[in-house]
Amino acid sequence: MTDKINKLKIGIIVLAIIPQLCFAHAGFARKDNLDEYSGRDYEEGTTGYFKLVVPHGCSNEDGSRTFETRHVVMAMPNGVDLSGIAYTEDRDGEAYGANAVMGVKPAADGDWRKIKNPKSAVPGYYSHGLKTEDVRSLRWIGGNIPNDFYKALEFRAKLPLLDACITELKVYFPTVQYCKSKTIKAWIREPVAGLPESVVSTGYAPSITVRRNLTSNPLPEACSDEGEMAEAYPDAEDIEAALLRPWQR
Repeated sequence: MTDKINKLKIGIIVLAIIPQLCFAHAGFARKDNLDEYSGRDYEEGTTGYFKLVVPHGCSNEDGSRTFETRHVVMAMPNGVDLSGIAYTEDRDGEAYGANAVMGVKPAADGDWRKIKNPKSAVPGYYSHGLKTEDVRSLRWIGGNIPNDFYKALEFRAKLPLLDACITELKVYFPTVQYCKSKTIKAWIREPVAGLPESVVSTGYAPSITVRRNLTSNPLPEACSDEGEMAEAYPDAEDIEAALLRPWQR
């Protein structure tokens, strides 16, 4: 009887693990450094070093075959209006606008033929002077990452200070894998033109969380003790501009 119970327990554990292995999502690795902002949480106003883990390749429609990843492209959520939510400041403490991530810079990586970081206009922010242009997407082009391997894509970015009653800002990075045989996996929350529901991870996109330092940046007295949460997710137009056919740009 004891053997049967133990086998049942093992079976339950295996069943609990299998879905996580088979349907692993692309997501950010937990931070290596130990601080009070654990896991995928980052302190406001700091520079974050991020690793997006792509756990597998793409599959065909019925899931019977998998294919190598050739390109990965990520949209930056820095076109989102964060007025009244976040800010930057100069050395004298004068406040300016902010974006969810700023001064984005990818790490060098020899597994790709090219790494592109195209820039265009963004809401103004302060970083050694007023900036109105920044990286809008990261594009890892011309790789050959087999399905049996994972790939960590690294970049860094400056994070904003949180304003008003905001204690937590969830920042999303819609990402698309382009694989061989014209297969695609889109890690975006909902379909957009060119990325139909059949390839979309509906309701999910990779994200990190920016948290307020309540010691150096206490909430105004008018706020509740819990404060408020906000999010930054690119709109459909920005996603389409960043993620569709990146190797042709």
